[in-house]
Amino acid sequence: RQLAANLPREGGLSNRNLLINGDMQIHQRTGTITAGASNTYTLDRWIAREGVVSQSTDVPTGKGFKNSLFYDNGGVRSSLNFRQVIEDGFTSLDGQDVTISFCIKTSMTANIWVDLHDTHTSSTFNCPANTWVYHTYTASNVDTSAFTNYWGGPHAHLDFNFSGAYPDVYITGVQLEVGDTATPFEHRSFGDQLSRCQRYFQTHYTLGSGTVNSSNNLFVYVSLPVTMRVTPTISTKSGSYGNINAERSDTYDITNVHISHGANEAETELHGCSSFTSTVVTSGARTAGEGVTVMHDKGNDAFYFDAEL
Repeated sequence: RQLAANLPREGGLSNRNLLINGDMQIHQRTGTITAGASNTYTLDRWIAREGVVSQSTDVPTGKGFKNSLFYDNGGVRSSLNFRQVIEDGFTSLDGQDVTISFCIKTSMTANIWVDLHDTHTSSTFNCPANTWVYHTYTASNVDTSAFTNYWGGPHAHLDFNFSGAYPDVYITGVQLEVGDTATPFEHRSFGDQLSRCQRYFQTHYTLGSGTVNSSNNLFVYVSLPVTMRVTPTISTKSGSYGNINAERSDTYDITNVHISHGANEAETELHGCSSFTSTVVTSGARTAGEGVTVMHDKGNDAFYFDAEL
């Protein structure tokens, strides 16, 4: 019997791709995101520098993809870069042959430079204008001792840069796997990809329920659907607290939200973080012992839980 053409010929059938969200189907932050001169997370697990990033439905035909990452350079930026950090990549990649594959389309003829952890192992590929192309590259016998530790841990990263021309870019089907041969892209279900992404970042409209502890402090219990990598930081999509409603009193008087109990850093470094109690500070007086639910209910705002690398 012959193997089907789309089956891998070596390695395991699952968990081959060391990247998360390589098909760009998860975008918890939603909408367009403007990346500044520093690193900015855009679609889940993908970091960009400069440009405007959004999720697109422009994909190569016949490959099984629904989404791509669209990098709008605007024709004015001279630095175009995006990457994914690979948790514990020093360990998983050391001494291995590693193959990178991806589908890409650019708005003009351009050269893309692909490297594994900066200039340690790299290759340049030509991208014709307005045409989806498939590229692969193998880095042999990777020596992670030559990597520089940029990310506060033994973390490698896969980096895409452009030289000469800085086009608008669509990219999807990005795969990094151990071995000297590019196998077909490992498609994962939406739920599988989402849970992998939520280890690092989660978006929720409701913080949780709890009680009034004192006049201006609410204790709210937070239970996360996926254990996060470490204790997350809590922020809001809008960057302010004006859209948070503290029911039962139905008032918008919250001035701060922070984790206060149950997220011991020494424990979460080993086991991650799945639940904790947050303190919600308000400017208005409440009666101790009352029950409350804290949630966003206007402005399409949301809570961000961030445990990114």
